[in-house]
Amino acid sequence: SNVWDKPNLTRGDRYVPSSNFSPLGGDGLYNQMASPKSNPNGDARPMTAVFGAGYRSGQISNSLKSFNNKKDKFDHPKDTVNLNAQEEAKIMEKSVHDLLEKAVIFTLQGDYISCLDTAKEAGKKERMFTKHIESNKLFDQQDNNVTYAVWLTLGVAYQRNSMFEEAISAYTYLLKKKVPSVASAKLRVNMGNIYFVQEKFRLAIKMYRMAIDQIPNDSKEIGHKICCNIGKSFVKLGQYREAIQNFERAIDEMPDFKSAFDLLLCCYALGDLEKMRSVFLKLISIPYACLDQKAGDDKEIACTMNKITGTKSIDSLDEKLRKEQKEADKFIRNAARLLAPVLGKDGCISGYSWLCEKLKDKHPRISYELEIEMAVEHLKGREYHKSIASFKKFEKIDRLMKTMATTNLSSIYFLEQDYKQADEYANMAVQHTRYNASALVNKGNCLFAADDLDGARSVFLEAVGVQADCVEAIYNLGLVNVRIGQHDEARQAFEKLHSIIPNDPCVIYQIAATYEEQNNLDDAIKWLNVLITRVPNDAGVLSRLGQLLCEQEEEAHGLHYQLESYHAYPFDLDVISWIGVRFVKQEMYEKSIEFFTQAARIQPNEVQWMLMISSCHKRMGEYSKAYEMYEAIHSEYPNNTECLQYLVSICSYVGKPSIVFQQRLNSLQQNVEQPKPPEEGIEQQQLSPTENITNYDDRDSMGALQTKRGIVLPMVVEPTKNVGKKGIEREEISFSDVDVKDILQL
Repeated sequence: SNVWDKPNLTRGDRYVPSSNFSPLGGDGLYNQMASPKSNPNGDARPMTAVFGAGYRSGQISNSLKSFNNKKDKFDHPKDTVNLNAQEEAKIMEKSVHDLLEKAVIFTLQGDYISCLDTAKEAGKKERMFTKHIESNKLFDQQDNNVTYAVWLTLGVAYQRNSMFEEAISAYTYLLKKKVPSVASAKLRVNMGNIYFVQEKFRLAIKMYRMAIDQIPNDSKEIGHKICCNIGKSFVKLGQYREAIQNFERAIDEMPDFKSAFDLLLCCYALGDLEKMRSVFLKLISIPYACLDQKAGDDKEIACTMNKITGTKSIDSLDEKLRKEQKEADKFIRNAARLLAPVLGKDGCISGYSWLCEKLKDKHPRISYELEIEMAVEHLKGREYHKSIASFKKFEKIDRLMKTMATTNLSSIYFLEQDYKQADEYANMAVQHTRYNASALVNKGNCLFAADDLDGARSVFLEAVGVQADCVEAIYNLGLVNVRIGQHDEARQAFEKLHSIIPNDPCVIYQIAATYEEQNNLDDAIKWLNVLITRVPNDAGVLSRLGQLLCEQEEEAHGLHYQLESYHAYPFDLDVISWIGVRFVKQEMYEKSIEFFTQAARIQPNEVQWMLMISSCHKRMGEYSKAYEMYEAIHSEYPNNTECLQYLVSICSYVGKPSIVFQQRLNSLQQNVEQPKPPEEGIEQQQLSPTENITNYDDRDSMGALQTKRGIVLPMVVEPTKNVGKKGIEREEISFSDVDVKDILQL
């Protein structure tokens, strides 16, 4: 075989020529050139230094042609070895770059674990590449940027996975490599961010300051961000003055809304009113791309329609501008709401007035919103006329503002029970923007007040269709379903609302009440148990739970919750009466006396409580004590025939004459017809679990108390943003009236 044929080499093998290698080929001859006549085969004879006769130009031999062709194709064998090493180095470098690109893609996708694994693999490839360069002495292909990129990617991957010590080690390794100043600054910023997360704010500030010293003067954006980071670190340390200095430097280099708002917060923390005013003026003077107001309204309505229909906007630039404007308006609006209560000397009103005056030229839309909020403040201060006048100013200003104003006006008139005006403004709000859930809720409330339950139900359903998480619409829809008797749908509405606001006590109570109306006491008790975990000291909930447990024949648990209700609010006569009568039934007269005494303190002019206490003493066998109490009651209420009857009856037990009391009783009975006196003793009549003594003036002919229990469920609703709403009051649910006459006969 020809030694010049290209050998079959594998990656990593070096080429070694054979032992019969000759740079010229075949038989080791340097040249074979002669005339065609010298050789019958046409091959020229060798040219020597002795024989030159007969030389002339002729055809080059085939072997020489083969040599020349091979030489054009290959260089010296040593150069061939270097060429293969260079190609392999390029392949290895490309594989490192591919892994780095994959790691970056994983980072953008949020898959930080895969990013770390890929970065580690890139690190291994980079070390193999460096070793290959050094072993083959290809220093001209050695690129430090590859090493920097690999270690930087590895450090970022460690940082993303909260492996902060490893990330610090990677960044420190790069800093020792003497990287350029800009790259070193970025590394120190990353190290400062790690120290910030670790709450090592002093070290973070040190790194940020070292970084800001290394960046060039024309890198304003990087300097702005570093100054903001230093300011936030000082805020964490509570050093607001140093933070203010850094935020001011950041605004001077490149003003933006976020850093200006942070500066305003620091001034607010120090209570510097003049500084707050100046910073707010800087904030509202920051330029930004602003859409046309009318076009912006149309775009906002179009966005709402797109959300409902499921379509997407195509104009990405317009969407970007709208997003920037929305973010800027958010910072300005929040700053105004923060400053309004503190800038005014006489409350929020003067603060809102100053803010509206400064905003009306550059930001009229936000100025209108603040005027609406000022009207709401008038409403909170019960200055209804000023509030209504403020809202009516917007009827001819702007469509969106008009919708907000008419919605609030409808709420105000509904609260004043002027349902005609409320319905009129609700119709105006719905006509301006049909996709306004707040306006639809107000319209539904007006229909409910007019007893148009079906219409109210349809409007509330429409409001839920516009805004699926509109809690007011869902709550009112449940109440309407309760009113029309559709308890299953009402419970579904309340359970859906419970999934949105799981900790709201009113919603949980409505679910329990719905189960109770369907006589599903087990589920009602379950939801009331859930409710007392949210409001453990609500006396009404504890009392109701105790009553339902007694209906389930769990009297011990029922009495426990009634006692808990009494401890939470010891002035509820319903609960006190229930507990006192329950102890009388159980012949625990000492306990009964304790609760009847508490009731007598609450109603000192009610003679019935003193008669109950006297009766308990009599049943305990303390006749002298009972006789003394009856005499005291008779001296205070001489015309009370019941007390005289009890005195006549007890005289035989204490050995006292009863003639005087009998004469007085006969004299009173002649003037007023009296029923027969009750028999001696407390009749052991079964008590209903729902028994509560609420009407102390309605007594039967035997002197006992009649009870009536009614539950009024809570009203709707908390107002949404800038919109107040009136809820729907649920009907009273009258439980079975319990007649407890003859329970405390004496």
